[in-house]
Amino acid sequence: MAMTRFWCVILWISVISELLLCRNVCASLCHREERFRKLEGPFPSDTPIKVTTKSTLTFCSIECLEVPGCKSIAFLTTTGTDNCHLGPNEDGLATPTEAEVYKLRNFPKTIRGCASSPCKNGGTCEDLCEQAPYYLCRCPADKQGYDCKWDISLSNVDWKLAFDDAGTHTCTGNTFLAGFKRSDGDQLNNIEEAVCGALQFEYSESSITCTNADWWNTFAKHSWSLCPNGYLLRGFMRQSGSQDLGYIEEGVCCKPPGSPVNWANCYHEDISVSFDEPWATASCQQPLHFIQAIKTSEGERLINIEELYCCKMASMN
Repeated sequence: MAMTRFWCVILWISVISELLLCRNVCASLCHREERFRKLEGPFPSDTPIKVTTKSTLTFCSIECLEVPGCKSIAFLTTTGTDNCHLGPNEDGLATPTEAEVYKLRNFPKTIRGCASSPCKNGGTCEDLCEQAPYYLCRCPADKQGYDCKWDISLSNVDWKLAFDDAGTHTCTGNTFLAGFKRSDGDQLNNIEEAVCGALQFEYSESSITCTNADWWNTFAKHSWSLCPNGYLLRGFMRQSGSQDLGYIEEGVCCKPPGSPVNWANCYHEDISVSFDEPWATASCQQPLHFIQAIKTSEGERLINIEELYCCKMASMN
């Protein structure tokens, strides 16, 4: 009995090794083994592993078809029909009419997810075996999404004429304010363009909800003017009557519904010197970061805009 157990251990070590070999070969070719199906028919005959013990065991076989180098495994017994089938008997004995062979279902051909060139806008494609869609796109820095179609680059929106007058002035669509560009004057009507961009791909199908933050007592004062927690700036509401900086009275602050009440990351962008220059652009420099707050010094000119507080929207996961 001890010798029998010894040979059984040796046998199953061999079987496990063969199974691991099969698994590795299959995986490297993107050959997916989905589920077992039951077929009537003879036992696979190639590369059998002979069972030398006469102990009562439950036998089985594995066929690995249409994949070069992936070996089938069959068990033989020295008694009865010499073929070990998955039949009604625990010792593996069965007649050909009772034989049931379980084999792995194979796809008719190797599936390569990158064959259809799914990655756009300069993205590179990598075949995957684990799960649909069986490919991974590695996107350029300004693109995101399964197929690199989601544009996260910044673009400038023309405020040249609109911002001269009273009203609400925002980025277009569902984009957020990363900064602004000025001309060579130093008043509100010298803000020429808004620098706007989209949130990360996770929010590509989200709408936005907005609220106006009251900046009447903070903007153009020695103070921070900020959006509520979880909100980012999309634009401003300004009054008429003057081109002084203090006529920006409200910040238009927005967020996707259901997004977290905090941010993924925030940092300070110092523009106290750079934005003093004519035709300068002041903006958040880190990717996917948008203005959450603006620091001003006491005064009514563009040179009194000192600092941006830039934040990235947190993930919903």
